[in-house]
Amino acid sequence: MMLSKKIGLLTSSALPQLIADEKPLMAALRDLGFDPLPVIWSTPVDWESFAAVIVRTPWDYFEQHKDFFQVLEEIHQKTKLINDLSLMKWNSNKKYLLELAAQNIPIVPTFALSSLAEFYQQTATHPSQSFVLKPFVSAGSYKTYLWHKNESTDFLNAIDFKKEEFMLQPYLSEITTMGEVSFIFIAGVYSHAIRKLPALGDFRVQEDFGGSVGLFHPTELQIQKAQDIVKLLPLVPSYARLDFSWYQGEFCVMELELIEPELFFRFHPQAGERLAREIIKLV
Repeated sequence: MMLSKKIGLLTSSALPQLIADEKPLMAALRDLGFDPLPVIWSTPVDWESFAAVIVRTPWDYFEQHKDFFQVLEEIHQKTKLINDLSLMKWNSNKKYLLELAAQNIPIVPTFALSSLAEFYQQTATHPSQSFVLKPFVSAGSYKTYLWHKNESTDFLNAIDFKKEEFMLQPYLSEITTMGEVSFIFIAGVYSHAIRKLPALGDFRVQEDFGGSVGLFHPTELQIQKAQDIVKLLPLVPSYARLDFSWYQGEFCVMELELIEPELFFRFHPQAGERLAREIIKLV
């Protein structure tokens, strides 16, 4: 029998009170009679005192990947963890993109690199003139480099391929004009979509780097395409975000986020209410 009314919202020490975008979720949990509490993942916590813990803004987890997942394992053992631990483990390494591609899902072309030689080989043979290089375990433009073929490769001196696995993708010029589109799903069902555009002269769409965000109204075909991908998952996630952009005119997956995606509740507060109801169903 569930006795606790506390719902933990997992965050980082840099965001002890989450972000303002989480307010609709927290308000909805309160309206349902629960007590939503931000909890910093890297501090000692009595997880058994919570009815459930939902991962929200631990946006430093990729820098302490092993420690973070040890904490998630502990939470999983002591209370209800949302999303499912196995889904989050799988999703924490962007090699899942290669698995999606193997299922004939259009993704932005992605190459795994294990050495400098592979970097030079891939960039020499690929027709693109610009590339994005980043670790397979990363978020928020962490160690993300944009490189053009006519530029210096001195930045590669800071990369140790023996310590981190890197991925290489052709740079999408469409990002600057058409942006990146995020589809948000609650309990496996499409909720809403937003479009992110980078600041002038930049390629990063995050608001931290001056990017702008607004509602996006996808076509039924685009919604179905995103829905079909979510249906491929072995378990239905309580929340998910699918990021797309355009590559050579095709709508392609950039990322599937099942751990700590921003869900942009401020553009669709009803999604916060739906997620709150989903959480309560699981406890």
